[in-house]
Amino acid sequence: MADGQSSAQQEESFEDWLSCRMRQLGLDEDVFGSYVTGVLDSEDTDEDRKDALIGILDGMTVPWKLN
Repeated sequence: MADGQSSAQQEESFEDWLSCRMRQLGLDEDVFGSYVTGVLDSEDTDEDRKDALIGILDGMTVPWKLN
């Protein structure tokens, strides 16, 4: 690895960052963190994973708009 970290260390760093960010947003890190990492670990195409993550993150962070 270019930065001296193994892929396991990078994955742990990402999961730590994700958990911290979810707590900052007031989200259930166990539920949403598992969902996000599950999408990233899927065998879908990069484009499908990107679309899924955008949908998840939009749904978690954009407040509902009232008509």
